[in-house]
Amino acid sequence: MEKLVITYAQVMQLMPLFSDAEPDTEVALHIGDGHSGQGIYAYYEEYPEYGSIILDATELPDIDPVVDEARKIAKNSFAHYHNVMQGKTDV
Repeated sequence: MEKLVITYAQVMQLMPLFSDAEPDTEVALHIGDGHSGQGIYAYYEEYPEYGSIILDATELPDIDPVVDEARKIAKNSFAHYHNVMQGKTDV
């Protein structure tokens, strides 16, 4: 099994691809040469003709306030889930 490691910056660059997506939307990752040189590229699996974006490991995209709020909610939800699983709090 191969492992692909991506940075937080790269995850945040993927977020816009899912902003209005259906739950079963798939984004493919390709490692190799592309329009911006060697790197990790992301594109819609069903629509590769729409093009791809390169995931830059160091640059955070401009974060929309809605995305920023969603990120905070997700972080708090994960922390709550972790605490429930550890028996530190009730559901």
